[in-house]
Amino acid sequence: VAPMPVTIILAAAMLSMGTYGILRFPFSFFLPEVLQSFSLAMMIAGLISEVYGAFMAFAEKDIKRVIAYSSVSQMGYILFGLGSLTETGLQGAVMHVVYHAIVKGLLFMVVGIIIQTTKERDIRKLGGLGKAYPILCVTGAIGALGISGMPPLGIFNSEWMIFSGGFQTNFSVVLSIATLVGSIFTVIYALRFFGGIFMGDQQPKDIPKKAPQSLLIPTVAVSAFLLIEGLLPGPLLSWVVRGIQGIMEGLI
Repeated sequence: VAPMPVTIILAAAMLSMGTYGILRFPFSFFLPEVLQSFSLAMMIAGLISEVYGAFMAFAEKDIKRVIAYSSVSQMGYILFGLGSLTETGLQGAVMHVVYHAIVKGLLFMVVGIIIQTTKERDIRKLGGLGKAYPILCVTGAIGALGISGMPPLGIFNSEWMIFSGGFQTNFSVVLSIATLVGSIFTVIYALRFFGGIFMGDQQPKDIPKKAPQSLLIPTVAVSAFLLIEGLLPGPLLSWVVRGIQGIMEGLI
């Protein structure tokens, strides 16, 4: 198992490289007719990835693996948006890559602090840590809300654009509805993750009274950035719009 700092880098950056590869190469080398022939398959694969990852995250007991499986689910949203081949869907997919990297980095930082302070990874043996670590609880709540796609955090904006892009296609309204319904499972595992760690009676007894401030500062900074970016998505959206316009010109 990779050390937590390495895991954060892998989750926040390396997993997003697949999206870049799809945007950079197939969209550059294949004719629009060829891309259209793969559109439905990509959207179906995205739906399967979304639901499978969410179910596995819900069933997992190791808190680090819960977040890892959530990446499988979130990449399903991105693949669905790319498969729509619509301007809105592609914009949402690229924005989702950025938001996913930030939220996933935050969640892995929260999990890393929990593992370091409690020496425990099993969610069944955790609980009630919100009373001991209120700041960590708040940042964990922001991360859980972010991965769930709840407003006012930015992932809500990107998911909404992905769903809107799906509804703009002629053949995939049913898939878009299924993906929208599937997002409920994301909310369920996020609530289980947060509740299992921070709510209820405190199970770990011999833990430090305070989490190290040096570890909390990055989580607070990332949480604040997520809130600001969710409320003011304009700069990121304008950058994404310019990039996607060039891709759409090649599809017309």
